[in-house]
Amino acid sequence: MNRIRLSLITLGVIGTSLSAAWIVNGVETDMEHPLQPPVRSIENGGNVPAIDAYEDGVGVFMKGSPGSDATQIDNSAFNRLVFKYGPAAKANGISIFDQVLSGTNTPPATPEDIALANIIKGNTIASDFFADGTECDDQNPDTLNDIYTDGICMGTYINGTPCDDGNSETINDVYNGGICSGICDDGNPDTADSLQEDGTCLYQFIDGVACDDGDPSTFNEIYLNGVCQNGTYFKSCKEILDNGNSIGNGVYDINPTGNNSFQVYCDMTTDGGGWTILANNSGRWAVMTSSHIPRPTAYGPFVGNSGINNAVPYNNWSINAEGILWKEFVFASYVDSFDNVVAYSAFKFNNDQGIPTTETWYKQPAYNNYIISDLGDKNLYCQTSGFKYIGVLKKDTSVSVSLAATSIPVFAMSEQLRTNSTTGDTYLIGTMSFSDYIEGSTGMDDWQDGSGCSDNWYVNGVKNSYRNAASYIMVR
Repeated sequence: MNRIRLSLITLGVIGTSLSAAWIVNGVETDMEHPLQPPVRSIENGGNVPAIDAYEDGVGVFMKGSPGSDATQIDNSAFNRLVFKYGPAAKANGISIFDQVLSGTNTPPATPEDIALANIIKGNTIASDFFADGTECDDQNPDTLNDIYTDGICMGTYINGTPCDDGNSETINDVYNGGICSGICDDGNPDTADSLQEDGTCLYQFIDGVACDDGDPSTFNEIYLNGVCQNGTYFKSCKEILDNGNSIGNGVYDINPTGNNSFQVYCDMTTDGGGWTILANNSGRWAVMTSSHIPRPTAYGPFVGNSGINNAVPYNNWSINAEGILWKEFVFASYVDSFDNVVAYSAFKFNNDQGIPTTETWYKQPAYNNYIISDLGDKNLYCQTSGFKYIGVLKKDTSVSVSLAATSIPVFAMSEQLRTNSTTGDTYLIGTMSFSDYIEGSTGMDDWQDGSGCSDNWYVNGVKNSYRNAASYIMVR
């Protein structure tokens, strides 16, 4: 847009020295401002008229004839007149402004050009034509409704005209309602892009778009209010492994029932991984005098720990196993860490199993005492036979042995079942367990329940190996 200011119509010559002599009405002068009001005509010393100039308190200088170094003239109202009317003026031997007023121009002179020529010739004053609201032509094809405002001819840019809003964060800048503005667009169809008051772009994911919150314990996360959240917890370590979320052995969160999530320790390496540890006995406290008795349980009152995290070795704890499905069940004793198993008994079922929500329970596996290659030949057995049952049952009070307590259900592995002749209740003959039932025992030991195993239990042929060791139960 060409801007014409009333107080000073200035002509600049780009790349042309102003030290050259100026000819005013055929007379050379070295005056810095040779022209004084009223309007004067400057000629270049020859017979070819140069460009007329208007001076209003500060000299306006011009040198050269149209078509030569006149092309160096800065963009202004004068520049427009030079190129539109200069050739005809030169051909007719008259000044450019006389040519504008001659009425013989092709194309015809615009009202603005005629008004400017009359002002420069002194035929009228600027305020008569350049009043605010007066129609004009800013010579910009991208504008409409050009009018003078504060002496400047300007129009409103056509909507959609490309521009530069000066904001490096926006793209596709165009005029809209006369304002140049761009849009924020990161090219991602899953984000809502918006321009903030401070000029920055905000790219926020649309609610419901799938994402990954980086938590290996969850899946199906979505964005809500720009935050990746609302993931669903897996029900077991096996599900975490099967969905490709395993990051190795360690603590994960699971939610087997859909109610509340909680931490568990997952063995993600043994025999392919996917093992959920249900209970752990520290091997440091007597079971019957501990604040918590470890056992695989889904019975609410039995869930808990001895005041320490549920997912670390050498502490007494039992997670709530309700909702966790499994086909394999392993009792393992260890030294120093869960990874260093020194004795174990492995059981397998043909169908999915779960820990009952009852206080007591027992199960008979389809396979017992099988070898897990990663754990090696460290099978735990009594005399020469393996264990056939697993469960959490009360002690048979009909058996006469020295006991610290008789009614607290405890986990045991057994070679056989017994039915109480008086009550009709079924009991495991608890051959081995987390601990000896007699008070004072601290870790893995034979069960004082009249099974006949006594101290004749072995690990890989070695009698009474790793007595009192810490132990845990894991399922998969």
